[in-house]
Amino acid sequence: MDSESNKRESNSHRSACGRSTKIAIVTTLLVCITTLAVYSLYPTRGTLQILSQPHHHFSSDVEQDSSALISVEPQLQPSEKTVSISYGPINMKQEKMMPEVVLQDIKKPCDDCSIAAMQATLINSSSQLPLAPDTGIHLHHIIFFNEGVADLVCPEMGERFFGSGDARWTLRWNSHGDYGYKVKAQHRWDTVIEVMNDGKWEGEVEIKVLFEIDTGTSEVRPVWLDATGCGRSDVDVKSTIEPFKYTTPEWISSVSGILLDIAAHQHDGGIDMTGYLNGDQLCRSTQLYSSQTTEQHISAVGVCKNIGRIRPGDRLWSEARYDPVLHHLTIHHRHPDPVMASMGIYIGIE
Repeated sequence: MDSESNKRESNSHRSACGRSTKIAIVTTLLVCITTLAVYSLYPTRGTLQILSQPHHHFSSDVEQDSSALISVEPQLQPSEKTVSISYGPINMKQEKMMPEVVLQDIKKPCDDCSIAAMQATLINSSSQLPLAPDTGIHLHHIIFFNEGVADLVCPEMGERFFGSGDARWTLRWNSHGDYGYKVKAQHRWDTVIEVMNDGKWEGEVEIKVLFEIDTGTSEVRPVWLDATGCGRSDVDVKSTIEPFKYTTPEWISSVSGILLDIAAHQHDGGIDMTGYLNGDQLCRSTQLYSSQTTEQHISAVGVCKNIGRIRPGDRLWSEARYDPVLHHLTIHHRHPDPVMASMGIYIGIE
C-alpha cells in the first residue's frame, strides 16, 4: 500500500468515528465498534492499521503522524499449529506483590522445531480462564531464557527470547518470511515470573503460554536492550510527580539480518520506548492502556514490524519514557514499585 493510500485509509477512520483527544487518541474509534479486539497505533511516522476487530478500549498519550508500520498483533488462537503449556501454579495473597518465581528446566513445546509466534496469558488455575481486570491480579512480568544459547547482549547469561506482562502481546516472527525461533532437544529453558495482587481475590494462578509451531527454516535471534544492561531488569522509580526517562546501554551488532519485530516492556506509568540505530530513530513502541476499569493498566503494546536491516558494527540502544501524572505508577505500602524498561529487537539472520 503506498503512502497516499495509507493517508486515505487513516482519514477514513478518523471521519467515521471522529477525532480522538490528546488523552485518548483511539478511544473514540473503538467505541464505534461493537466487538472489541486488538487495535494498532502508529506514533512514529505511522498510520492506523486494524489487524483484527478491537477488543479493548485503549487510551494513549502520544500524537500520531503518518508513514511506518507499527501494529498490535492479534491474539493467538488455538489451532492445529499451536501448543499450550501452563507454568505455575502461584498462590496469590490479598493486596500483595508476590515474590519472584524462578522455574528451571521448564517444559518446551517441542524438541526440534521452529516457533513462529508466542503469547502469555495469566489464568485462574481452577477455571483455566483468563483473569478479569477487575480481580486486581496482574502479570508483572515473565521472561524466558534459553540456557543453550548465549545472549547476544549479555553472553554470560542464557538468551532472553521472550518477555511479557499485562500487555499480553503476541510476538510473531514469520510476518515477513519463513522465520522462527529455533528449539533444540539439548537446550534447557528457564523462566522468571512475577505477579501482583491489588485486590481481595485469593487463589492459584498460572501463566498459560501459547506457542505457534511452523516450519520456519530461517533463524531469529533476539537482542534484549534493558535499562539495567545485564541486571535483573527492575529499576527504581525516579519521580512520582514528574516525567522521567531511562536509557539502555548501547549494543554494537555482531550479526547481519532483517529487523523483523521490535516491542517494549514497561510497567504502569510507562508511555513508550524508542529504539535508535546509529543515532537515528528506529521504532517507538507505545504502551496502550485499558479504560475498561477504574484504574487504567497497560493492556497492549505497539509493535514495529519489518523495520529495515542491521549489519555488524551498527549501534543499537533505546530510551524509555514514564509519566506518573498521565498514568498512575503501581503503589504498595505508600511506595512506588520498581519498574522495567526493556526492548526486544528480533533479527532474522541472513
